[in-house]
Amino acid sequence: MVKGEGMKLRVVPLALLFFLSGGIPSLIGATATPAAAATYAYTMTDLGSLGYGVSLGFGINASGEVIGRSHLDKVFFFPCGKHTCRFTQNDPFSWTAGKMTDLGTFSPTSMSEANAVNNAGDVAGGVPGASVAPGAI
Repeated sequence: MVKGEGMKLRVVPLALLFFLSGGIPSLIGATATPAAAATYAYTMTDLGSLGYGVSLGFGINASGEVIGRSHLDKVFFFPCGKHTCRFTQNDPFSWTAGKMTDLGTFSPTSMSEANAVNNAGDVAGGVPGASVAPGAI
């Protein structure tokens, strides 16, 4: 027997086995356990709007009450530099069981919004703009 000759016979079967198995990726894939699929089901609901067709939800409580900001169909024009600017009134809203309720505003020319609601239905929000003094609803 020539030195190293027996080694060749062992290497060829191992290389052939590795090739037929699909290489390292298939060996790794064969030992990996797939992650469990998520079991949550969600439903998308159209909240509607307060008139202009745009609403943004910012919070929801355990009862499903949604709060946020919605555009009204009231548009204001005002001078801004050499141009005339346009502002669509935004009011905070509360949505419960398919009904959107306008929570009012501090000023029709400011962007009022509701930001959070707790499980008791208490709503927190305010006016992020500088056109009126900051406040809370």
